[in-house]
Amino acid sequence: MLAALFALSQSYETISSGTKSEIKVAECLAEKTNFYGAYSCGHCIKQKREFGPDGWEAYKKSYVECSDQGSNKEQQKCEQEKIIALPTWKFLDGKTETIIGYKPLEEIADIAGCK
Repeated sequence: MLAALFALSQSYETISSGTKSEIKVAECLAEKTNFYGAYSCGHCIKQKREFGPDGWEAYKKSYVECSDQGSNKEQQKCEQEKIIALPTWKFLDGKTETIIGYKPLEEIADIAGCK
């Protein structure tokens, strides 16, 4: 029981602190990508933490919540975009290949040209 409570609390940890460069990367990514995830997805939580709190604030308008719970529920958008696994990163240029599954944020930023 205690282990289950600990595991649950781990999924709600706060996002690590960010730097000015992380905020700039987040703003750039917000203009070039949509990040599809779920509040209960471990890899999605990890991905969000990589932004840092200020970076996440700068990016979160481009985040799509695919769960029927959590904040900003947008399951219909996830279905329309045919999201089959989480996290998923779609690039708004229509040319860059979609990333399915966890990749370090630095790698996503490189692909998007946000370095």
